[in-house]
Amino acid sequence: MNTNDRLENRLQVQAAEIFAADTPPAGHRERFAQRLDAERALRRRRRLSWRLAIGAVALAAAVALTAVWLWPTTVASDGCDDAAESPVEVQRYYAMKLDHELEATRALIGDTDNEDRRALLEELQAMQAEGVPDVQLPDDERITLIVRVYTSKIDALKHIQTQLSTHYKKEES
Repeated sequence: MNTNDRLENRLQVQAAEIFAADTPPAGHRERFAQRLDAERALRRRRRLSWRLAIGAVALAAAVALTAVWLWPTTVASDGCDDAAESPVEVQRYYAMKLDHELEATRALIGDTDNEDRRALLEELQAMQAEGVPDVQLPDDERITLIVRVYTSKIDALKHIQTQLSTHYKKEES
């Protein structure tokens, strides 16, 4: 008898014993449960590692997008100033803020007496007409002057708005 025949006979005998028995061999269920538990633990570790990897990628993407969004942009220029830092752009920005505050103040003035109303409106028109002094200064000093002039006007308007709103609250109560 050759080795292959002996191996085949032995497998047939073992297969007959295994398939003939109603219950699996001793310890089979425990070994099977251990393998299942090991496989479940491995799956959990894989899922956890995938979740951590996805979380790390999402966090990196969020940080990168925030950095891109918040990072100041610099444009290479040929000796000319950046448009956002030019005195003209700064003056436009502050003029827009001043106009907004003037409109808010005019809305509050609408409820005052005619004499007070007329005087306040004339003061607002004078404030709006008064511009930034036209002096020859370097751009950075000119920007500082513009900011100071407009900031003082805006602060004055906010003070007037506060006074008007507290005055009307006292009259209403």
